[in-house]
Amino acid sequence: MGKKDYKAEVPAGSVEEAAVAYGYLSSSLHIVEGMDLGDKHSVLEIVRKGVSYDVLLDFMKVADLHIDEMAALLHVTSRTIRRLEGTGLLNISLSEKIVMLLRLYHKGLDIFGAEEYMNTWLRSSIAGLGGESPLSLLATNIGTEIVSDELDRIAYGVYS
Repeated sequence: MGKKDYKAEVPAGSVEEAAVAYGYLSSSLHIVEGMDLGDKHSVLEIVRKGVSYDVLLDFMKVADLHIDEMAALLHVTSRTIRRLEGTGLLNISLSEKIVMLLRLYHKGLDIFGAEEYMNTWLRSSIAGLGGESPLSLLATNIGTEIVSDELDRIAYGVYS
């Protein structure tokens, strides 16, 4: 398409914006929609109530996590995850870990802008993490904090 054709299609003074998925929070992240992620009391309330098994499955789907990967992050077996189906709400321990992962994933989406970029980053070797992938660190709370710190550095343009 030539330059002349483009000007003919777009009226002067108008702005065309790239098709960006503003509503990128998928159904799996509905638990964090409307929740102040910085408000630890809101997070505590959700953890105490429990997270549903469906949220776990939806998160696995969006984050492109295999059941064995999710089991390793939760310190359970994949069989245990399968047996959780139909139990309703998960216990506090599992709910807390899932909410921590959801908060971190949401933070990454804010920075990277799309699930595919976040999912690729999670599996990439990151120099600032000693050459490890962020996913490999998420099984522990301190590892999750380290990954969160790395996301903060990326957000502020501080590359290590």
